[in-house]
Amino acid sequence: AGGGNPADVGKTSFKSLDGGETWKESPFGPLGSTRAEYTVRLSLDRHVRTGWLETPVIDLWKGESTDFIVRQHVLKRMKLSLRSDVPAGTTVEYLLRRGTNAGAYSDGWEPWEPIGSGESADLAFDGGAIARRHVQIRAVLATTNPLVSPVVRSVNVTAELEEPFPVPIHRNIVVVETDNAPIKYSSIPWEWEPWNRPEFEELRMRENTDRVIAGSLTQFDAQVQLLDYATKRWRWVSPTPDYPGWDALSIAERIDRLGGGGMCIQFNLFLGGLYQAYGWQARLVNIVGHEVCEVWNDEFAKWIYMDASYVNHYVYDPATAVPLNLHDLHGLYTDYYFPDKPIDWMTDFTGTQKYEPDKQPVQRGSLSDHPGIGHAGFTHAAFMRMMPRNNYYEKPYPRPLTHGSSTWPWDGYINWYDTKTPPKRQYTWHTDRTRDMWPDLNRVHVDATQGFGNDRLFLAFETYTPNFSHYEVNHNDGGWTTVPDRWTWFLGSGRNELSVRAVSKLGVKGIVSRIVVNHANTPLGEYIKKP
Repeated sequence: AGGGNPADVGKTSFKSLDGGETWKESPFGPLGSTRAEYTVRLSLDRHVRTGWLETPVIDLWKGESTDFIVRQHVLKRMKLSLRSDVPAGTTVEYLLRRGTNAGAYSDGWEPWEPIGSGESADLAFDGGAIARRHVQIRAVLATTNPLVSPVVRSVNVTAELEEPFPVPIHRNIVVVETDNAPIKYSSIPWEWEPWNRPEFEELRMRENTDRVIAGSLTQFDAQVQLLDYATKRWRWVSPTPDYPGWDALSIAERIDRLGGGGMCIQFNLFLGGLYQAYGWQARLVNIVGHEVCEVWNDEFAKWIYMDASYVNHYVYDPATAVPLNLHDLHGLYTDYYFPDKPIDWMTDFTGTQKYEPDKQPVQRGSLSDHPGIGHAGFTHAAFMRMMPRNNYYEKPYPRPLTHGSSTWPWDGYINWYDTKTPPKRQYTWHTDRTRDMWPDLNRVHVDATQGFGNDRLFLAFETYTPNFSHYEVNHNDGGWTTVPDRWTWFLGSGRNELSVRAVSKLGVKGIVSRIVVNHANTPLGEYIKKP
């Protein structure tokens, strides 16, 4: 299953019984009747032959300003200076793309276009050639020599803005408060299950989970109720034979056939599937000897570790009662067990270590009492990896085969590394960027532009919301109204408060961004001054 379509299994492994004189294709096994592949892996020092580096989205109107409000401008010229080290045997190619939206994954971006290569590039573009407010630069790095690598040293962008009829600075609009954090995007193209899968409704009805979450006071309360339900759905049992698919319905159907759904991986895939059926994004995470779930929670604006196996719990910070995710737990783990050195994967024990009960840095949250249960999650958090997708109905393959029943050899995961936990040699794909594995979801970033009029702001909304439906605004507690991604905010006299949120196609209302401005009435003709 790890290689794709099971119909192709057995076509790439060969076996010799006479010292290599002749070779036999699958089927293999003691009776020569098992259609299968042999897994052989060589551990070699190796180098990456090619990779890419991208700037964040660059706002040519805003430049380095941190102000919430930006005046309208016309781009006259853009200059671009790039500097790199390009040793013999290496190359650097530069590309540029132009966009109308601030979000890196939003619509409105033009294709990447090559603009230069080599150690340096000094380029000038006419404003009409760019004709966009946002740009992004990409460098593609390559080497044929394992001993050297190209390095991008600097990217400098200068925008010359033309103002033949300058937009005035409207000092009668004063920003009082902003809760408008930038969105932390992953550089990995995550794949999310489509919202309209019929299996979602079938699962909710089959398991009667609307009854489970009825009366929940918060989103997190409902998520904890589903955690407790999933834990109590069946008793731990080996998932072999008849290893189920990774979707929640396949696991539920296995219970009807064989009396149990499986072990920790199935408990937490089942839990993740329940969360997805209500529009809450969830995914499976592999830690040391264990498979757990993380769910995105809008109230805490973070991913949260959940474990639906027999431990039936989440863990939280004792000082704040804020539930923790696996990145939080990983930092606590390495500080607690390896405070003075990085982990040596070949010699250091990273199983379920013991801890002093009165000194552990986390507490357990659960609806069930389990005497003697340790802080799973914290004690397993030496290593973390995950498949960057949860669309198991839409895309059942590729996936690991009989994963977790003995070892974890599959190489399709993204693996975490840092100074305390170096990359594991047996896996290919690693990252040390937190946002790659824990990106922000369901958050709105508001961009405000000021035109000639001094009683209005022109807003653009940006979000990374899987299965996004629409934006909603609430002006001065007047109620939530559906709006497009561009919207004019007309300001009344005095204090103006605006809340903005994204809504998914399953009706999940995301994190609220909030802007407060004071507006003083000033006749426009009295207040036209050059910047």
